[in-house]
Amino acid sequence: MRTLLFFAFLVGARALTCNDGQFTTDDITCQNCTANSYCQGGVIASCPASSVSPPGASRLSDCVCPANSVINNGLCICNDGYIRVGSLCSLCPANPSSAQRREQYSPTWTLASGVSTR
Repeated sequence: MRTLLFFAFLVGARALTCNDGQFTTDDITCQNCTANSYCQGGVIASCPASSVSPPGASRLSDCVCPANSVINNGLCICNDGYIRVGSLCSLCPANPSSAQRREQYSPTWTLASGVSTR
């Protein structure tokens, strides 16, 4: 009889449903989404590299790239006329030589895997 009751309990049990902006790791409690991530359907996902979001974000569009850049194919890409310097996009210098453009002012972002985005 105990086995039957336990089976009935398992069959009647349903997974926890979290609101957008929340996630669960144990199907018992929902937690607010952490900064620099977004949460949908109880699942947490990281924002693209170099982008940020406030705690409780619920959509990829809540992840914001630094000034003068946009998210493109999951990456923060500098706008035309800007170059990546560290984690920021800075205005290109006036009339750099072609050697400078290739070596110092490349808009290429290299991912952790070593893949070039140029």
